[in-house]
Amino acid sequence: MAKHYRKMIVHGDHLETPDGGPPWTVLWETKTPPDDRWSMARADTEHAAVERAAHFLKLGFVVHAIKDPTGTVFMDRGQITQRFGASEDRPRARTREHVAPTAEQIARQLLRSAIEEFQAGPGRALNLSVLRALASSGGVGPAEFERAMNFASEQGWIGLGAETLTLTPAGHAAATQPL
Repeated sequence: MAKHYRKMIVHGDHLETPDGGPPWTVLWETKTPPDDRWSMARADTEHAAVERAAHFLKLGFVVHAIKDPTGTVFMDRGQITQRFGASEDRPRARTREHVAPTAEQIARQLLRSAIEEFQAGPGRALNLSVLRALASSGGVGPAEFERAMNFASEQGWIGLGAETLTLTPAGHAAATQPL
């Protein structure tokens, strides 16, 4: 037996905001494009477009212009720079100069990791290949590892063998001190 359902009419007018006309446009990019092709972000109001441009500048992006709904430039790059105090030579907000750790810092960190991972105490022998793998997982390259092990050996923190190292009391104390 077939079931009959009542016809229901549903309007979604209450779900969507009414069309407010053409949007404002913010022309932006991560850096100035050589071919003058800019990414576009749309906003419903002038205020929203200006806020979006300011947000892009805070993120370190380049904002070329803000256009009104007719396509006319509302604010050009110079006006945007003047209003928000942004410049192209300003570094990106999150960039920092990378400073390489010293051999002492790497040696202390590796010995501290060995103590934490393997409960290594003074007199404990550790396999160098295991320590190399531990260093590699921490982002320490082979050359840095060798520099750090040579430094630790010179300081008397470890005794180096063919494929083992032995942690000395001085090495244990150095590894447990704050960096």
